[in-house]
Amino acid sequence: MCQGWVIAARAALAKLGDEDYRASLDLSFLRFVGDDRALATLIEFLIAHARDPAMLQDFGDYQVDRRDGILKDIDTIRRRRRAPDLPAADYSDAGIAQWKAYLEKHKGQQLTFPVYPNVDDPYLRCLARRVDWGYPDAILAIAAKGGDAARRALQQLPTLETPVAMGFAAHNAFSTHWTDIQGNLQVALAQLGDDEMFDQIIAELNGPTAYESVRKLEFIGGRRAVDALVKALDVPEEVVQKARAQGPGCGNGPAYCHGRQDSYKPIWSTTVYSPCANDNFSFPA
Repeated sequence: MCQGWVIAARAALAKLGDEDYRASLDLSFLRFVGDDRALATLIEFLIAHARDPAMLQDFGDYQVDRRDGILKDIDTIRRRRRAPDLPAADYSDAGIAQWKAYLEKHKGQQLTFPVYPNVDDPYLRCLARRVDWGYPDAILAIAAKGGDAARRALQQLPTLETPVAMGFAAHNAFSTHWTDIQGNLQVALAQLGDDEMFDQIIAELNGPTAYESVRKLEFIGGRRAVDALVKALDVPEEVVQKARAQGPGCGNGPAYCHGRQDSYKPIWSTTVYSPCANDNFSFPA
């Protein structure tokens, strides 16, 4: 059996509460576990190694700072669960002070709040649990279900102010795309009538992430989305050139390319898949 699958299975068992497998996990898998203990351990590691020169790995033509990886691991938890007061800090002296203050303030308190325990509908609860396991397509499935219960479930997920990609990339099990969660959430809420989320997508048409905005509107569909795309054709050329120039990308810049090498399914013609639709499928309690 492939060693990668064995390690992934151990991580899944640890997420389900097996303490023996959890004790044997590498630090990098704590982002997948994503609970209070995982978050606290990652922050404590960052604090302890903020000035550790061994964190900087030199490969000759490039360097990798493991502390940046720890920050990303913390961010993956922030994207799936509400974490009140969790700072968006770095590992500078000022940043470490924020991390220490956060742990001190929340000592003995619950740090993260997953959505699924608060969802009554079994189908939606299963999908919300799938989001907690890092699968962004489940958010689109919740929106496809529709109704007030779906809207309430989605509104409990964390949102981000910065533009992010949407979609469900073609990926293998356990190889998740955490950053798609907020992009999908933005689209899902817009589909369910959230004007603020829809307006955010429209505003992004004039920025360096216009490519993603077009994809989102294509997925949402309907008269409002079409009107927004038609109106975007009137964007002045100087705005287009400015968007092209904002940062590196592929070809003409990030406004015209998602900037990643993921293989995407055609999101506007793909039926959202959900194992939760199977009556015999359920996550363990």
